[in-house]
Amino acid sequence: MPKRIVATLAIIILVALAFGAGVLAQRQYQLAPIRAAEEFARSKLVWDSFTGLDDPIPPAPRWEAWLYPDAKSKGSIQGSSTRLMGKLVRPAGSYAVFVTANKFEDVAHFYAEQSNFEDVDNVAKSKLAVSSHGNFKGESNHLLDDFVDATDPQKSRPVRVKCMLRRCSSYDLTVFISRAEGENHTHILLLYDPKTETADNQK
Repeated sequence: MPKRIVATLAIIILVALAFGAGVLAQRQYQLAPIRAAEEFARSKLVWDSFTGLDDPIPPAPRWEAWLYPDAKSKGSIQGSSTRLMGKLVRPAGSYAVFVTANKFEDVAHFYAEQSNFEDVDNVAKSKLAVSSHGNFKGESNHLLDDFVDATDPQKSRPVRVKCMLRRCSSYDLTVFISRAEGENHTHILLLYDPKTETADNQK
């Protein structure tokens, strides 16, 4: 076989091998992020976040579940429900104002615990301006705190205010807690909007 033909065949084989190696490398490069995504999808964090997405929506807690123990009512309003063809589409909300002699932090601790805030004690004592937590199930908790900073006269205020917001599939809850310097009572504004019937009504 002439040397020219042998050399040509060798070049063709080398080009084919180089092309094959390039295709293989490119495929591995493309598969790397796919495999990483698969590993992430199988991770406990993601699994825990999506677990329960197909579960039925639980009944909303009763209004009484949100009332601070022994607090005195200053007034309340009952919202309007929405019905379509005789079926309850949106339950009525409940909104009220309460006062209690208990400490600001005690009241904050109670509502942080009732509304499933993570790290309840830190939430009650927190002086972060804003904090949020949520998951893929549509549950989210938001904390806003307009705090009194006694160490900085320019930021000091005569009243402390904390707002807790809880959003989930069966209800929305908003709690405003305030107490002024030298005041004898902690004030609570409670806004509760159930999205489903309460456990009592579903029995």
